[in-house]
Amino acid sequence: HDKCLRDAHYKSVIAPQVTVDSQLVKKVYAFTTQRRKLKHLFAENNEQAERLYQRLQNGEDWDKLAEEVYTDDIMKNNSGELGWVHWDQLEFDMAMAAFTQPHKTFTKPVKSSYGWHILYIDNYEINPLLSEDDFNLHQNDIRLLVTQRLGDRIASDYINKMMTGIDIKVRPDIMKKVGQHLEQTLTRKPNVFDKMENFQLTEQEQRKIEGDLWQYRNEAIVIIGDNEMTVSWLMGSLAYIPYEALYKSFKTTLDFAIRDFVITKEARQMQLDGKFSEVNERTGIFAEYSKQIMVRRKLVKNTRLSDDEIYNYYEANRDELFKSVSFEETKEQIKQILLAKKQRENVSKFIQNLRQQNPICLLYTSDAADEEDSVDLGGRR
Repeated sequence: HDKCLRDAHYKSVIAPQVTVDSQLVKKVYAFTTQRRKLKHLFAENNEQAERLYQRLQNGEDWDKLAEEVYTDDIMKNNSGELGWVHWDQLEFDMAMAAFTQPHKTFTKPVKSSYGWHILYIDNYEINPLLSEDDFNLHQNDIRLLVTQRLGDRIASDYINKMMTGIDIKVRPDIMKKVGQHLEQTLTRKPNVFDKMENFQLTEQEQRKIEGDLWQYRNEAIVIIGDNEMTVSWLMGSLAYIPYEALYKSFKTTLDFAIRDFVITKEARQMQLDGKFSEVNERTGIFAEYSKQIMVRRKLVKNTRLSDDEIYNYYEANRDELFKSVSFEETKEQIKQILLAKKQRENVSKFIQNLRQQNPICLLYTSDAADEEDSVDLGGRR
């Protein structure tokens, strides 16, 4: 529900400010067929970035500045190299700076959601064979891409202004405990497909985090103005924070969570769930979907196979499939085949049963129902 409120906030506040003209779309289309090899110097604020820029302007060596700027040995030794990048891998301002800057030169300081950057264009590749037909084929997708990136920039500026003057107090003891658990769990390296997913955590990661942090769930981890952001709220928000940020550091994760907390609060004050019907509609759809998943999971978990079923399958298919293999050698493989088949059949039978009954059929067996795996159907467990 909170995520849907934030989406409604974006549509209500940010989207009306985004304008994209045809010339920008054409320019970006050309950039999306190219790539640049980049280095960068990072600074936490504009003042630091401007000092670095002036030193470069005065002729100081890029590599020596990189050694000074970075504490990470890899970035220090490779002069802040980012490697080959495409336009859509960068935030809007960084992408436009990198792809309009001449070869073997560096940009002015550019702001991103992480800080400030000076980019050096080390090499480039351009596709010179672009036709009007190609552009016409892709222009709608490019317009959508540019709209999203401009929206991200406007949203970033908006939230930065929102945060100005807000009193934020953190609880270091709770932060340390939560941060340690997240660091132990979020070990999967980010990849290019993460941004395509609605949920940034796998089910296993989400379950482990909830289990590890359950005892702290009612503790306030951050106090924002007069409002407490609890560990429980943080756990719920993690699935919507870019995995790249989750993986980078707990500080970055917390920055995103605080941002989402403040936006959610403003969306509630604006009563956007009353102005945008899709907020409650999408929330309801997701609630029903979650119940379906829980029911399917329960059915699958309760599926059982007897040794006789496994042996009978072996005997029935021995001449065709298992001529030179003993029952003991293939027993486990047969079990997996039959189990998957039976699980599918159980789900199908359950659905057919529901169609014949009104209003609800409970699915428990006396030996399988436990509190952890119980299914909430319309308020009944």
